[in-house]
Amino acid sequence: MLAAAPISNHDPRTTKRNLATFAEATARASALRTTCLAFLAVALVLWGQLGRELLPPDDLREAEVAREMWQGRDFVVPHFAGQPFLEKPPGFPAVVAVAYGLVGRPSVAAARAVSVGFALATLLAVFLIARRALGIEAAGWAVALLAVSARFVRTAHEVLLDNALVATTAFALLFLWIALDAASPGGKRRASAACAFCLGLSFLVKGFVGPALFGAGIVTYLLGSGRSSEWRHVWSVTSMLSFLAPVLVWLVPFLQQGTPIEIRTFLVDNQFGRFWSGFESHVHAPSFYVGLIWCEFAPTILLVPLAAVAAVLDTLTIMPEPRARMIGTTCWHMLKILRTSTLKLQSH
Repeated sequence: MLAAAPISNHDPRTTKRNLATFAEATARASALRTTCLAFLAVALVLWGQLGRELLPPDDLREAEVAREMWQGRDFVVPHFAGQPFLEKPPGFPAVVAVAYGLVGRPSVAAARAVSVGFALATLLAVFLIARRALGIEAAGWAVALLAVSARFVRTAHEVLLDNALVATTAFALLFLWIALDAASPGGKRRASAACAFCLGLSFLVKGFVGPALFGAGIVTYLLGSGRSSEWRHVWSVTSMLSFLAPVLVWLVPFLQQGTPIEIRTFLVDNQFGRFWSGFESHVHAPSFYVGLIWCEFAPTILLVPLAAVAAVLDTLTIMPEPRARMIGTTCWHMLKILRTSTLKLQSH
């Protein structure tokens, strides 16, 4: 007599419920880790801000330029100690002066709040870029790694225009990523225009430094990745107008109100002149700053060599293109931040 076949206790519905429960638990754990990482990043920026006094030289200079701007209601030509101060456009001190106006008087807390706001905006932009590319938990790790970098968190605790510069270029990078990832021409144009507008804002903060570094990165990436067809969207008429809009809001009144000496000081001496001869007064060799940067931006800077390898692998189609493009773009942005911060390091 044949033995009866064993009856299986396997129930497809039970398996499906178990898988759903596991996926839900995994998602909750990932959300918790992301929340903790984001909280850590924000906490590092906010910690120690209350009651922190202004420190020389940068805090005092930026706060005083903003105070004279608030007092004199001149948002076109910034002044320091009563004299025109034309090293940079007035974007950052103008925001600080507006903060003074909101609280009714010059205030250390208001000036620091502006720097904190720009630092948090940078973290937000980095979070959004990483989330689009690699998922929400990767975004948490991205902002945490940036926040534990000594140079970033130190700058966030200073009243310094570099906070605004990095924030505007970070959002420019976000919109560039959206443009490159968009499927429709209309989406590419809109995102490219938003990117260009952010670069125009970066000009108002530190002149040609932000747009020049970012533009060099765009050219290098599009040529190196073989995506030269994106040129028509990145450099469209809409993008150019979007870039010029914030630039001309200040530059036209400045050219109208400024004296010939002031115009030459800003455009020739402090923009192009500093580019060509700005390093002549520094006593350290370039190798000194190269070594210092690795300490200032650890552990985030450790991603740069990996990003360079990823970019090479991307061109050889070994690594999936979206992930390699994300890492390569991160490398490019980190190098921009490092280049900008080198100017800061050289003053010490």
